[in-house]
Amino acid sequence: MVDLERTFYYLEQQNATDFATWEVRYVLLLWLSIIILVPFDLKIIDSSAENQQTLAARMINEAKNYLRDSGKSREAAALFLAKLLTRPDLDNDLVEFMKWANQTLIDATDHYMVNRINTYSKVLI
Repeated sequence: MVDLERTFYYLEQQNATDFATWEVRYVLLLWLSIIILVPFDLKIIDSSAENQQTLAARMINEAKNYLRDSGKSREAAALFLAKLLTRPDLDNDLVEFMKWANQTLIDATDHYMVNRINTYSKVLI
């Protein structure tokens, strides 16, 4: 499954702020969501050094970054994460992702509420 690492490496090299090339990132994420469906153990193909993150952890972190995108890449990243995290060999990663998602929602809600309170207090003053 050399295609997985090569495709992911190319995604890692992309500049997420370059809006002229959003299609490349979108297609790479879609390709990854298809490649990841092939039943193989991710640990077998992981050529990461032992002191680095695993390939699965790197892919999850990269996809999390694209979830913050306001364009189509966010949809492709969500699809990729759904396919990746439902693999049987990544059950612990799914739990960690759910904790991260929950904390992200809590933080966003807190930020929203603080802004609303500040806006109302300015109106009342």
